[in-house]
Amino acid sequence: MAARMEAGAARVVPGHFAVVMATGILSVDATLAGRDLVSLALLAVAGATYLGLVGLTAARLARHPARLTTLPEPAAGFEALTFVAGTGVLGSRLLLAGWPVVPLVLWLLAVAGWALLAGRLTATLTVLPWQRIAPAVRGNWLLAVVAVQALVVLGARLAGGLAPALVFACTCGWLLGLALYAAIVLLLLARLLARPLRATAVTPDYWICMGALAISTLAGARLLASSGPAMPVLVRPLVVGGTIAAWTVGTAWIPWLVGIELWRQRVDPGARRYERARWSMVFPLGMYGACTLELAALLPLPGLALLGHAFFWLGLACWAAVAAGAAGAALGTLRSPDRPSRLGHEHERRRPRLGS
Repeated sequence: MAARMEAGAARVVPGHFAVVMATGILSVDATLAGRDLVSLALLAVAGATYLGLVGLTAARLARHPARLTTLPEPAAGFEALTFVAGTGVLGSRLLLAGWPVVPLVLWLLAVAGWALLAGRLTATLTVLPWQRIAPAVRGNWLLAVVAVQALVVLGARLAGGLAPALVFACTCGWLLGLALYAAIVLLLLARLLARPLRATAVTPDYWICMGALAISTLAGARLLASSGPAMPVLVRPLVVGGTIAAWTVGTAWIPWLVGIELWRQRVDPGARRYERARWSMVFPLGMYGACTLELAALLPLPGLALLGHAFFWLGLACWAAVAAGAAGAALGTLRSPDRPSRLGHEHERRRPRLGS
């Protein structure tokens, strides 16, 4: 049993918390759509996955405590922020279920995790030369935005118009997330336009270009709905405009992302196989559904709620397909334990060391 626990802990990488993100937000979607049984089933999966990953991660850190102080490479550093986002999304769903204490604990845990992980990541990007950073820019860098906005969503729900200081902090976090998005997307576009586009260069985590704006929309809508008089009058128009702009630009990303995905499927047969980055595609679909349903409650525009429902079902279908692929990959790993697992870092085998 101890050997199996150790082997399982060795296969866990920070990006696995994307499963919690995707499953948790679809549970929120199902609640907003009135599908309570589906929501509870997804919540059970998200909660069990979260507890299992936290346990395995804790076991791995207990065995290798130096990982807490060693500076990570950029890809691993940004993927570690899925822990913060997953914790925030799960806390938001539990708060909808009427559990106020556990979400508060999860929010405090997510804030502490964000402070630690963001500090390590900032140190990594500070010491690395630009020649090492530029080729490493990819879609998962936008997890920095997703993590911040997940804290804002849960914090705004916890504030409930009764804590002006928390509302102010969440508003600052929301603005920080938008600023990070603008900076990172500029780097992404510069990398994509610098040379001819290859199918292998646009991985599924580029869907976070839309997902980061979707969660920014949800965060803005939550701030508007929960803050009440706690939000300064002069700030409210800024949040309203920024929320609508985030939803609009996020919607504009969808045709490009769909086109790129269809192109990848056509020119790269390997794109049809399961890869862990697929969870970074499920989460944006579910988050777009959630933010659209939340926006429809504030702006009763014709068709907005229908669009949110459609993306919920689309995200759920995508979740089922990716989950089936993950189960198949896990089964294949159990049958051939010596074969490299697709559940781990796809880039682990060529992982460079800092300072090299």
